[in-house]
Amino acid sequence: MPTNRRRLPRARIGADGLSNDAYIYFKWSGTISTEWSKDKTEEEIISFWKANKAAIMARYLEEMRLKSDFSGRRPSFYFDELEEKRPRRKTGTEKWWGPQQSDGQSHEMTDDVYESDYRYLKRLGLLEKWELEKVTK
Repeated sequence: MPTNRRRLPRARIGADGLSNDAYIYFKWSGTISTEWSKDKTEEEIISFWKANKAAIMARYLEEMRLKSDFSGRRPSFYFDELEEKRPRRKTGTEKWWGPQQSDGQSHEMTDDVYESDYRYLKRLGLLEKWELEKVTK
């Protein structure tokens, strides 16, 4: 059936100069393949992130502020870059039982536990004012 509704193009460019596909790719930390990303190498993607990080983060943080339930979340590209310079602090260890081995025994395993995204950003002073206000309410 015909319609008068216009479809939005996927390559739509936002006010910040980013294509919507590129933003979605970084918002979902590269877990969603978009038209923008399918012909790009890893080096091209990382150089695009570095060149456009401010615009991507401005749009991302505004979107999270409007949703108002996403304090301390950032795209993984943001954390990858940050953790290279300032590693997270280890807060303890966690013990768990591993899978049953051929000898019929389960073995106790130990994993390191690191600070959460929220605590990590708070310690580094990288939380937005609205994120801090939301938690204190």
